[in-house]
Amino acid sequence: MEEYKIGKFTFETKEEYDRALKEYALIKKIYAKYDISDAKIAEVLHGKFKASTIIGERFAEQLEKICRENEVNKIFEEAKKEAETERYSHFSDNNTDEESLSGTKVGCDEIDDNPAYGAKGRNNNS
Repeated sequence: MEEYKIGKFTFETKEEYDRALKEYALIKKIYAKYDISDAKIAEVLHGKFKASTIIGERFAEQLEKICRENEVNKIFEEAKKEAETERYSHFSDNNTDEESLSGTKVGCDEIDDNPAYGAKGRNNNS
């Protein structure tokens, strides 16, 4: 019995092997033409690529992984933006008095009057 191999993949029939060769050639063209690590490109390819052999299935899995990672990254970016918004929400136009910013009212006069900070607010000990 003849063995049909492409890389680490072995195919039982000549027909399956031929399909895999065509699919492998297509995948090589895709790699040559596109940067599949770009999530937008991976999403388009994932939606259009139809695997017919184990080689195509592995390629489709790789595209799916890139798409999933992109979705996770979007979620983290969204969470980060929400956290930034919450962190700085106390600076809104409705809430900008000195008391609300720090919990205690500290004015510039108090700093200027403190000898530890000198005339221009610098620490004299340094």
